[in-house]
Amino acid sequence: MQVKYKDFFASANSGRGFINMFGKIFKNTEHLYIIKGGSGTGKSSLMKKAAAYAEKEGENVEYIYCSSDPDSLDGVIIHGKETGILDGTSPHTSDTLYPGAYDEIVNTGEFWNTDTLISNKDEITHLSDLKKELYNRAYLYLNAALSCETLAHGISSSAINKEKLDRAVCRLLKQIEPSVKGERKIRLTEGITMKGYVNLHSYKCCKNIYTINDTYNIGCEYLSAIDKLLTQKGIGHTVSYSPLDTTKLNLIHIEENDTLFVPYKYENTKKYINTERFINKSYINKNEINRAIKHRNNLINEAYYILAQIKDVHFELEKIYISAMDFNAMNRYEETLLSKIFK
Repeated sequence: MQVKYKDFFASANSGRGFINMFGKIFKNTEHLYIIKGGSGTGKSSLMKKAAAYAEKEGENVEYIYCSSDPDSLDGVIIHGKETGILDGTSPHTSDTLYPGAYDEIVNTGEFWNTDTLISNKDEITHLSDLKKELYNRAYLYLNAALSCETLAHGISSSAINKEKLDRAVCRLLKQIEPSVKGERKIRLTEGITMKGYVNLHSYKCCKNIYTINDTYNIGCEYLSAIDKLLTQKGIGHTVSYSPLDTTKLNLIHIEENDTLFVPYKYENTKKYINTERFINKSYINKNEINRAIKHRNNLINEAYYILAQIKDVHFELEKIYISAMDFNAMNRYEETLLSKIFK
């Protein structure tokens, strides 16, 4: 399978808490390796080595980045081998369904010195509990931000001429003429992370890009209409969701003709779609929408502040586990595992 676009998230820090989409994204793999172990035990490094080895062997690889720490991997999908490797620890805990036949556990805990960890028990407990508490605080802010987002969208959506919008989508898709049957896939491209807002710009090299001008916060409605029609026709396409509200689409890509629809501008945008024409402006108060969006953004910024604190706690916890690891033994095991995957 040829993979042109390969950098994605599989989870989200959202207004509804942590959202895990690993099952949907890894569902087509024929074999799955689930890595267990603490912070700093080499899970991400193992996946990076496997991905580099696969690409050296000429395989196509998708990289699934951590939605909290986008510098780390949470998984890779190796096409050709149809093999997935993922981080199976909390908060995206995964366990085997068909041990050995389909999935198996890789335990990096086999390579740590338990005595070292026991001697740091109090610090590990403190940092782990603090990390959990900070995540809870961040999610409270994100939940409040989601309320403001819902308010802004509700005001706008009440004034949408849905029939006019649906007709416009039908006309556009007839112009594009997608016809190749395929599945509807999910790949997340944006994240609310320890480093702030991150857009992986996964489709920056896309051939045909349509930017949705979304001054009234209804771009997701336009995308939903496209998604609905493509799904009804069985046309292969990929969707992404907003990290704040994972019920709302924020991207659609049609593989057949490499066409992208997004509510933000890419440099090589082909066409702009004006969603204002679907709004009866006399029905709504734009100032009220703007105030709700302003409050939403302020609350998300508070969440970013807490996520930055989580980063510091996470790396302190990671240092303890790194000090307990026998990475020579881990490296020998990795070589054995890679030989098994690519035999």
